[in-house]
Amino acid sequence: MKSSTISEKNSKERLIRSHIDQLILNKLKEKHYAIKVSELAESLGIEGMNTTSVRAFLSSNPEVYAYTERRWVPASRVHSDAKSLHECIHQLISRYGAPIDFALLSREVSYARGVYEEEYMPVVRRMVEKSNDFVLTDLDKVALLDWFFVASDETTDKGLALNNVDKKEFDALYSKAKGLNWFEDSTYAKFISENAPVSVKTLGAAIWRSIVPENCSDVIFFNANDCARRMLSVPGFVYGVDGCVYPDSEANKWVSGALELSKLLVPVIEADDVAPLNIKSEDVNKMVTKISGADKTVTVEELLESFYEITPHVKSFDDDLLNLTEALSEDGRVAWVGGDRFTNPKRIPEIVQNIPEPLLYQDTEFTDEDGEKVDFTISDEGLSSSLRKLLQHPLACDVQDEDTPIPPKPRMQQYRLVLKSIHRELGTFPISQLPSDWINTAPEIQELIFIDVNGKKHQVWANNKERLLFNLIDLWFEQPVESGGVFTIAKTDKQNVFQFEWMEQPDPVVFITPQRMDELREIQANSADKSSYEILKEVISHWAKGADFLSILWEMNVVRRTSRRLLASLLSGYQCFFQRSGSPVWHYDHKKVELGVDKTKKKFIIK
Repeated sequence: MKSSTISEKNSKERLIRSHIDQLILNKLKEKHYAIKVSELAESLGIEGMNTTSVRAFLSSNPEVYAYTERRWVPASRVHSDAKSLHECIHQLISRYGAPIDFALLSREVSYARGVYEEEYMPVVRRMVEKSNDFVLTDLDKVALLDWFFVASDETTDKGLALNNVDKKEFDALYSKAKGLNWFEDSTYAKFISENAPVSVKTLGAAIWRSIVPENCSDVIFFNANDCARRMLSVPGFVYGVDGCVYPDSEANKWVSGALELSKLLVPVIEADDVAPLNIKSEDVNKMVTKISGADKTVTVEELLESFYEITPHVKSFDDDLLNLTEALSEDGRVAWVGGDRFTNPKRIPEIVQNIPEPLLYQDTEFTDEDGEKVDFTISDEGLSSSLRKLLQHPLACDVQDEDTPIPPKPRMQQYRLVLKSIHRELGTFPISQLPSDWINTAPEIQELIFIDVNGKKHQVWANNKERLLFNLIDLWFEQPVESGGVFTIAKTDKQNVFQFEWMEQPDPVVFITPQRMDELREIQANSADKSSYEILKEVISHWAKGADFLSILWEMNVVRRTSRRLLASLLSGYQCFFQRSGSPVWHYDHKKVELGVDKTKKKFIIK
């Protein structure tokens, strides 16, 4: 069996393709009428194989399947050009690509020739039994003799050449086969069990030469048809499209690879109507009922498949997806949660509606002896150019502390993100670290799916108004780094579905060691009556050689929620904090504390 979309060189894909086609054909041929693709997918019983994947197999192999009158049928029922019964049988088996159950063969022959199956079955059996071109196995399956080794009194080299058998492969099998009693079924069973997977042609050649020695003048006892029958009658083995017999256990592996292969197949059969779907109100009501009663979010793609059998292979799919999404998003009985995802409004967690209190910023009211605020903020004009630039760094921004979203970067399919300790504790993450095009602006509340490296799906909620992700606590506590854990998210071909992966190395700037976290929590325990300025002096004094602005910022946030501008203002406004020429790090000089605020900065303090 050949497919226009599978490379002839890729034997594994050909084996999977052929075997799944046989399973599909078996189901199609059991019925005189066509069954729904969704029912066909369900009847196959292959884990993960849905309407989309089955339709991919159907639409990518015109030699085997045909689409006619809005239904899928075996191609033999539509395109059979056989003029005789013999040709019809041969063509059907060839397209099937493996030994086929006689009952299915007989039924399909009767369909192709337009006769009653009950009356025609004896005729088909006589043809199969009498013709030397067909092999009828003890399991009542029919194969083509063309697939096997056929020879008589030829020399070894000529016999191998006539049957396209490799000499080295022949020699290897012949050394094992010679001297065995090949007139006993048990010999075939034992040999195949010990040597499978094995080419039936090469094995046939080894058996032929074992029975008929070269230059033998005795009567020839090798019967190619009988040899083929015995090979195919060994239970527990299947014939592959590459001409080898394999254990059933190997065929089970082909089945498990079917889902991934279906994603690579390209449709070559036109199997759809180009007119967009006409969505009726009664259909919407049924879908609303399904969404409302589901214990998880339902996608429009799933609804199109289950209600209309429309999959991404259908030409009108994009238009249908958009139209149905719009129709459902206008229905107040269900909640649109981004992309093509809908759910019962009651299933949206209440916690995602508001920012958790620990993430809120609080103004402090500490004043000095002159009644001036100790914790103040400075306008951009009072900050150095390097600090102004750092205020726009994605790692400096946070929920309720960002200016404009990061503009989208061209062709960025994967993004590196850094987790900070406060978000790890709350199971949240700021959208401010993401480019503006990664999460659609509507609707306000959205469901995202993060898929980790093990294939596990994690439900994540996004609040676009508050610019915050929720429900990440299980993911965050998978790794021990409290501040500075690095992960990536990558876009997939599904809206609001992302690939998630932890990176091995933490971010060097945001990372805080466990020992340092303990020290910061001790400062936090005694910070209630302290200004942010006093806390900053305690935090930065740890760094004898100075520290980066971002490192100081996220250490400060362990002790007290501190905005990027407040920290930049304190560092710039007090003379005890300084940078050496050409150095990006900040230092603290306790001897200069008495100098207080830099007088040149006072005019920039925001009142």
